[in-house]
Amino acid sequence: MVNVLLKGIAKGVFRPEVAAYAESIAVNLHAFLDGIGLHSIVAGKPFDLERQIDFYMDGLIRSIAKEKK
Repeated sequence: MVNVLLKGIAKGVFRPEVAAYAESIAVNLHAFLDGIGLHSIVAGKPFDLERQIDFYMDGLIRSIAKEKK
């Protein structure tokens, strides 16, 4: 994940300052996926797992994406 973020920075997709936080972003993304996956298994009430992951990823990408000119 860190390499994906760094490649995205190199290609101008992500903001350069993301490099300083790439490892933390990767750890948090993995933790979210682990947690939401486990929650989907043990939750007493079913929920739309795909929708929740899309919601999180959309917010993450918006927060690290380089602004388009």
